[in-house]
Amino acid sequence: MAIVATSRFLDSLVMAVFLMSLSALMLFLFGEFYSMIVDPQKNFGKAGMVLQRIFPFKRSFDYNLTHILLFSILVCLLSLREAPPAGYEEEVAKDKDSKDKEKEKAGGAAAAAAKDKDKEKEKKRGSSRSRAADNGTAADPTHED
Repeated sequence: MAIVATSRFLDSLVMAVFLMSLSALMLFLFGEFYSMIVDPQKNFGKAGMVLQRIFPFKRSFDYNLTHILLFSILVCLLSLREAPPAGYEEEVAKDKDSKDKEKEKAGGAAAAAAKDKDKEKEKKRGSSRSRAADNGTAADPTHED
């Protein structure tokens, strides 16, 4: 068994060229967008000022082969991230519901009362958090009303 499959070199070369072309195109389009927004003659107002403060270039958005390679590596690494399997969220929700039902059967009325009490505490925490968000302060999760 070989460590490297030589028959896949052409596939990887095509993929690398495609990835670099895509990265170069994205950087080019961002440069054009930046030039369009920051141009003082077109007067995009605050959007141009904000973009110019975020990306303080002297004249224009310049990039070279190093930028293209680094952006290609970034896109490649982000695309290799494992996605959760299809239907994963539904399975988790079903498992949680079945565990709750088992607890209710096992504990009877005491478990139902404890569950209702937990729901009331969550409502209180949620309302105190929303009030804290309205006031602009951080809510204390240990504090109960």
